[in-house]
Amino acid sequence: SGGCDATLAVVDPGGGFTKARDHHATFLAETPAGAFLFVAGGTNYTSIFSDVQRAPISADGSVGAFAAAGSLPGQNAGMCAVLGQGRVVLAGGRTGSGFRADVWSAPIAGDGSLGAFTAGAPLPEGRFHVGCALSGMHVYATGGLESAKNEATTSVFRFDVTADGTGAPVALAPLPKPVSHHATLVQGDFLYVFGGLAGNPAGVTKK
Repeated sequence: SGGCDATLAVVDPGGGFTKARDHHATFLAETPAGAFLFVAGGTNYTSIFSDVQRAPISADGSVGAFAAAGSLPGQNAGMCAVLGQGRVVLAGGRTGSGFRADVWSAPIAGDGSLGAFTAGAPLPEGRFHVGCALSGMHVYATGGLESAKNEATTSVFRFDVTADGTGAPVALAPLPKPVSHHATLVQGDFLYVFGGLAGNPAGVTKK
C-alpha cells in the first residue's frame, strides 16, 4: 500500500525552556489552533520539577519556542503519558522521597491550552518508569519499578479515561517477565510491550 516518508526533527529547546531535564513526560496534542508539543515534570538529578512547558509545531514539523503552559499537582519524574477523550493522562512516577501511584489528568482546550490537573483513583502501587498505552477509553499501565525493592515488576493495570477524568484501576493478568524502562503500545486488538530493563537497573538497595 505504499511506503512512508519521515523527516527527523531535532528539537533545540529555545525560549522559555529553562530547565534541562530527564525522566520527563512528553505528549503531542493536535487542536483546532494547531499542534503542540508538551513537556511535563522530570528531573536534573538535583531537583524534581512540577512545571509544564509547551511549544507549537509548524506544518513543516519545526518546533517553535517553548513557554510555560501550567503545573502538575506536585513534583514528578518517570511517569507515563497518554492522550484520550480530549485529556492528557499521567500515571506513576516518583518524587524525591518515593514512587508515585498517582493518576492525574487535564483537559486540552481547542486553543491548545492545558487545563488544571485533577487526581483520579491511584494505581494500586507506586510505579516508576511504568509504560502506558491507550485503546479506546482504556489505559493500560504495564510494568515499571516497584518501591519495596526498586525492581522491575510484571504488573498490568487498566483504567478508563473519560471527558472529565479517570476511573479506578484494576489489576489484569501479569506480564510474562518483569520489565521497566520499556515501550508499550496498542495496535488493533493487541497490547505490545518490548525492550526495557529487568531486575534493579540502578542497583539501588532499599532498607
